[in-house]
Amino acid sequence: MKKVFYMYSIFGTVAWIVLAMTAQMFIVDLFLYISILVLIPMGLQITNQTGKWTRLLVIIYPIAAVSSVLSHWYPIFSWAWWVFTILLAFFGIAHFIKQGGMYIEENMINFAWMYTAIGGTWLVAHAYNYALMGFDSMIVVLTANHFHYASLFPLLFHGLLGRELKSQGKVLSAPYKAAGIIMLVIPLFIAIGITYARWMEIAGALLFACSLIAYAVLTWKSTISGQRLIAKILLNISSVSVTVTILLSVIYAFGRWQGMTTISIPTMIMIHGAVNVFGFSVPGMIGYLMLTNKQHVPVSSIPFSKIKGTFPVGRHFFHKQGAIDEGAASLPAGMVDSMDLFTSASFHPNAIHPLIRSFYENTMMFELDVVPRWHPLFYPVAKRYKKLSQRMEQMNFPVSSNDRKVEVESAIFPLKDETDGRTNVRAWIRSEQATKKAFYVAAYSTHTNNETGERYYNIFFPLPFGGMTSVLRITHFQEQGVHLTSLSHTKHVTEQQGVYGSIGSYHIRLPINETIDVWVEDHVIKACHHSWLFGFRCLTLNYEIRKLKD
Repeated sequence: MKKVFYMYSIFGTVAWIVLAMTAQMFIVDLFLYISILVLIPMGLQITNQTGKWTRLLVIIYPIAAVSSVLSHWYPIFSWAWWVFTILLAFFGIAHFIKQGGMYIEENMINFAWMYTAIGGTWLVAHAYNYALMGFDSMIVVLTANHFHYASLFPLLFHGLLGRELKSQGKVLSAPYKAAGIIMLVIPLFIAIGITYARWMEIAGALLFACSLIAYAVLTWKSTISGQRLIAKILLNISSVSVTVTILLSVIYAFGRWQGMTTISIPTMIMIHGAVNVFGFSVPGMIGYLMLTNKQHVPVSSIPFSKIKGTFPVGRHFFHKQGAIDEGAASLPAGMVDSMDLFTSASFHPNAIHPLIRSFYENTMMFELDVVPRWHPLFYPVAKRYKKLSQRMEQMNFPVSSNDRKVEVESAIFPLKDETDGRTNVRAWIRSEQATKKAFYVAAYSTHTNNETGERYYNIFFPLPFGGMTSVLRITHFQEQGVHLTSLSHTKHVTEQQGVYGSIGSYHIRLPINETIDVWVEDHVIKACHHSWLFGFRCLTLNYEIRKLKD
C-alpha cells in the first residue's frame, strides 16, 4: 500500500514536468498541481496510515488527480478532485476518532487531511471561474493554493516531527503542543479574517508566524544525525524557508490591514509561492520521507476481547454468552496467576509488599470497602449516571460516601480463550448479596507489547453493543507499592496503555484515563483510583482492602 502512493508521486512528478513544459498555465496553477500530483500522495505514503479508508484512497486518487488536471480546461472534472478531498477529510476524521484525539502529533496529521476538503471546494470554484464568497478569480486560486499548502503541510510536518521526537523516546514539549494547537485553528481563523475582519487576518498571521517559528526551532534542535544527515539538512532548509514565507505573509497582511500595498500580489506569488513550494514543502517532504515516521502505536496491535456486551450486563452475563470454561484444569484465585508475569526493567515483583502481591494473586481472599469522591463539576452527571448504571448492572459506582454499605458477593472464574480472543482470561463479578444485582463485571487478561516486551493488564468491561478495555501499565509506587496507569509514561510511540472503546469490531481510543496507586498502611491495603474524562479528573475511589478472616 505504501509503495503505491510512492509510485503515484513519481508519476505525478513526471506529469507535472510535462505540464510545466507544454501547457500554457499560470504559475499559481502549476504550484497547485505540485501539491496535488506530487506532495499529497507522498504525504499519504509517509504518514503510513492503513485500513479500509487507505485502500479506498488508493483506488480513487489516480482518477481524481488526472481529473484535477483536466479541470483546467473542462471544469466538470474538478468535482472528482472535490470528492477525493472529501474522502480524505473523512479519512482524517476516522483516524482522529479512532485515536480519541489523545496524541497531538497524530491530531496534526489528521487535521491536515481534513483541511484539504476546503481546498477542494476552492479548486472547483477556480475551475468554473466562480467568484466564491464574492472574491475575484485571482483570490479564488490563491485561496485554493492556501488550503493545499498553508493549512496542509505545516500541520503535516509538525505531526511528523512529533512522531520523530517520540521515536527517539522524547516527551513532546509545551512549545511543541502550543504551536500545534495554533496551527490547528489558525488557517480557518485567517480565512475568516480575510473575508470579514482584517484584524483577525493580521492577528492570525502573527500567531501562525509564531507557531511556524517554533516548528523551525524545534526542527533545528532535533537530534537527527548519522546516516540521516541529508534528511536533517533538508528539514533545516525547509524550516528556514518557512520562516521567510511567513514573515512575508505577516508583512502582506499588515499592509492589507493598513489599507496600503506593502507587497504586491504578483510579488507574493513569485517569492512567497516559490519559496513555500520549493523551499519549504518539497525539501520538507523529502526529508521526512527519509526518516522512519512511525505513527503512534496502532490500536490494531492490541488484543481486544471478542465478546460484545448486552443491556443489561448483569452477573450472569458470561454464562449467557457461553464463555465460561467449565472444563478448566484449575480455577483462578486472583486477577492474575503470578505477578512475576510483569517482570521488566521497570518493574520487579519481588520488591512489592507481600500483602499486595497476595491480593493480586489471591483476590478472593480479600474484601474491599470503597469511598467515592466525585468532582463537583461531574456530580450532577453522577446522579444520572447512577440510575443508568443500576439498570445496566455494570460499573455501578456509589455517588457519595453516605450511600449504604452493601454486602458483596464476589466470584472469579475462568473464561474460554477461544470465545474471548485473549489468553488466560478470567471473569471477576461483584454483586450485591441482597439484590443479586451486579455492579462490577470484568474479564481480566494480560498481554505483551511485542516491540518492548513489556506486559500490560488488559481488562475488558462489557457494555451494550460492545465494551470498554483498560490497558494498564504497572510500575512501582513509593515503598513496596504498585502504580497502574493508562497514561503515557515516556510518550513513546510503542506504548499501548490507554482506555479503549469497542463497538462491534471497531476499536477507538477514548478520552478517558485512569491511575491506581496501591500501598500498605497499618497492615491494610490502601488504593486510590483516579479517573479522568477529557483531561478533567471526574472520580476518585479510595479503597481499603482487608484479608478475610478464616
